[in-house]
Amino acid sequence: MADMTRSADKLRLKAELLYSRQGVLPFVATALLLLAVLFGVLVVPGQIAAKDSAERELDKLTQQQLSARSKPQQRLSPAQSLSRVLSDPQTTNSQLLALLDFAASNGVTVVQADYRRVEDTQKAYSRLQISLPVKADYPSLRRFMYNALAEIPSLSLDQLIVKREQANGAQVDAQLIMSLWQRPPSVVGDRVATGGVN
Repeated sequence: MADMTRSADKLRLKAELLYSRQGVLPFVATALLLLAVLFGVLVVPGQIAAKDSAERELDKLTQQQLSARSKPQQRLSPAQSLSRVLSDPQTTNSQLLALLDFAASNGVTVVQADYRRVEDTQKAYSRLQISLPVKADYPSLRRFMYNALAEIPSLSLDQLIVKREQANGAQVDAQLIMSLWQRPPSVVGDRVATGGVN
């Protein structure tokens, strides 16, 4: 016991001498060194384990994606692809109203609208051809076409003819030919077979 007391006294004496000669700096450096060692012993192994776990999870997800890509996906025939976008003929009126609403909300004036039903010879689809003479400035016309085609998946733009009365005029006259692609009507005499709206 006396030896331990003597060792503790020697250690205390060395610490007092060090403090009187060097100040607080060696003690701060020693405390920081001890904290770094404790951090390395207590925290770093947990961080390494979490990193390894995250890498294993990432490898697992990558393998799942690669295996999903390697499975052959069934390719659709052109007829199957077309049938996915064909609309129901009973929605013709609502689609036409939506088209005219898109025109009005985008600042496009529809002069008149003419419709003509075109049947497929094999009865796989029906097409309602829409002729729209319109007046608008070019940005409004472009915005109208973009919005209409984006919101009505069964709509296609078949032809666009743009005329400008004056080279420096903002207003253009355009002739739009669009088609609504639909399933063939089950009942003869669809509501909008042919005709026009002024």
